[in-house]
Amino acid sequence: YREIDTALGGRPVGREDLPALPLTGRVITETLRLHPPGWLFTRLTTTGTELAGVPLPSGSTLVFSPAAVARNPEAFPRPDEFRPDRWRHEEESPLARQAFTAFGAGARKCLGDLYARTEATLVLATVLTRWRLVPEPDADVRAVPLATVYRPRRLRLRLSEREPVPSLPAHRTGATT
Repeated sequence: YREIDTALGGRPVGREDLPALPLTGRVITETLRLHPPGWLFTRLTTTGTELAGVPLPSGSTLVFSPAAVARNPEAFPRPDEFRPDRWRHEEESPLARQAFTAFGAGARKCLGDLYARTEATLVLATVLTRWRLVPEPDADVRAVPLATVYRPRRLRLRLSEREPVPSLPAHRTGATT
């Protein structure tokens, strides 16, 4: 909230505000890491290759889950924790960048990746400028098994108006957007 209030000063958010909302953007990226839009992606091998010691002939279909890749402790230390600061430039590892597959990867990576994350950051900043969101007690954020889109079973939120946080020097820990 402090970052949003400091950057916006109560005015509507615009694209030009994105550089002043780095934590808000990291919250979106970390949310997508833990809750990617899709369950499974497929790829075809174009040449014979080997994966984890298993030979794969050309034309083999590979299936992978972005949600499972996002829980790899080699790429993401403490993978089950919500830690937006893992995406700070000084903390982000090359392996983490490669393992972030919420929008796919390589030649078939979603064209809308940057657009989606930009829009989500702007929407989150817009909502949090005025509202505090708290999950209802019956919320169940576990994923719906094998739904077309990776989504929570039940996520009802209570919105309450909030007062802006007084402008103080931005702090560097936590995810108090």
